[in-house]
Amino acid sequence: MLGHSDAALEDLEKACLIKPENTYQYALRGAIYLDMRLWFDSLRNLNKAVDSHPNNKAILFGNRAELLCKLRRYDLALEDIKQALKLEPNNIIFHQQLTDLYRRQHKYEEALTQANFTLLLSPNNINTLLLRADIYFIQKKYTDSLTNLNDAIQIDPKNPYALTARGELFFKIRRFGNPLKDINESLKIKATNFHALEVRGSILKKQHKYQKALDDFNKSLELYPLHLINQHPFPNRGEDHIDNSGYDEGFVVTHKMMGERNFSNIYLKRGDTYYKLNEYELALSDYDQSLKLSDGNIPIYKKRAYILHKTKRLDNALMDIDKYLKIYSQCPKALNLRGQIINDIERCRLDDALEKLSEVVLSNFGDMEGISIENNVNSIEVESGPSNGSRQLQY
Repeated sequence: MLGHSDAALEDLEKACLIKPENTYQYALRGAIYLDMRLWFDSLRNLNKAVDSHPNNKAILFGNRAELLCKLRRYDLALEDIKQALKLEPNNIIFHQQLTDLYRRQHKYEEALTQANFTLLLSPNNINTLLLRADIYFIQKKYTDSLTNLNDAIQIDPKNPYALTARGELFFKIRRFGNPLKDINESLKIKATNFHALEVRGSILKKQHKYQKALDDFNKSLELYPLHLINQHPFPNRGEDHIDNSGYDEGFVVTHKMMGERNFSNIYLKRGDTYYKLNEYELALSDYDQSLKLSDGNIPIYKKRAYILHKTKRLDNALMDIDKYLKIYSQCPKALNLRGQIINDIERCRLDDALEKLSEVVLSNFGDMEGISIENNVNSIEVESGPSNGSRQLQY
C-alpha cells in the first residue's frame, strides 16, 4: 500500500508543476500522507483544504478526524466528526468513526449505542461489527464478542481481520475454538497481516515454541517497523506527541482499522521470547524499548531485574526490583528476588573486602613464604625454619 502511495504522491507533485496548488490537491495530498502515516504532513494539507471551503468538506472533516484520533486529540476529532455528520447524516463511515472515537475515550456504553445505530443503517458493516466485538471483549462479555465476530465472518468468510480477531479471542480466553486455525487461515488470505503474525507469535510462545514465535514477531516488525511510529512535535506545541502504547486493552487487530499498532506490547512479547531462548542482552534491549514506549509499564522492571540479577549487574537489578515493589509491595516472587539480590551484593562486598585484605597482607609480608588467609581472618600462619615445624602468630 505504501508503494502505491509513493507513486500517487509523485504523480500529484507532477500535476502541481502544471497547475498551481488548489483545494483538490491539498485534499488529495492530505489523504495520501494519511495513508503513508505521515501524520503531520497530512494534517497541514487537510487544514489548508478545509480552510479553503471546498464542496466536499464533509469528507475532509472525516479524514481530519481520523488523523486527529491518531494524535490523541479526541476533543478536536469529535468536533470534526460532528461537523461531518451535520453535512452527511447517513454517512456510515462517519458513524463508524464516532463509534471508534467513543471507544478510544473508554466511553463504552456510548460506543455501543453508536455501534448499534450504525448497524441499523448498515447491518453488514464488518468494521462496526469488529468494533462492537472489541468493546464486548474489553467488558469481558466474551459470548457477545464472539457472536459479533461470527457474524462478521459469516458476511465475509475471507476477511483476514475478523479471523485474526476471533483467533485472538480464542487464545486469550482459552475456550471456544482453536486459535491457530483462524490465525493461519488469516495469513493464507493476507500474508502481510502483521497483526496476525503478532498474535500467532503470542500463541506459539505460550506453547513454548520460542524460535517459531520469535520468527513471527520479527516478521511482524519488519512489515510495520518502529520508525513508522507517530513521534513528531505537535504544531504550536513544544512537545512530542507519541503514538506508543495503544489506547486500550482490546484486540490487536482493531488498531489496524486506524493504521496503528501497540509497539510497546510487541517489544515486550519479543523480549519475553528472547529471555526464554537465553538471549539476555537482546531481551534487555526489547524490555528497555517497551518501557520507553509504554511510559512506565511497571511489571517490566521485574522482568529486567531477573535478567540483571542473572547477569550479575546487581546494583541495577536492585534499583529495578525496588521500582517494582513501590507499586506491588506484597508480591512474594519480587520480595524473594530482592532478598537474593541483597544477599549476592553482600557476598560480593565481602569478597571484595577479603581481596583487599589479601593485597594488604601480601604487600606487608610479601618476602615471607607460606602465608595463608582463612575466611574467618582469625590467624596468619607463617612457615619458619628449614625443617623443625612452624609457629603460629595469633592476633
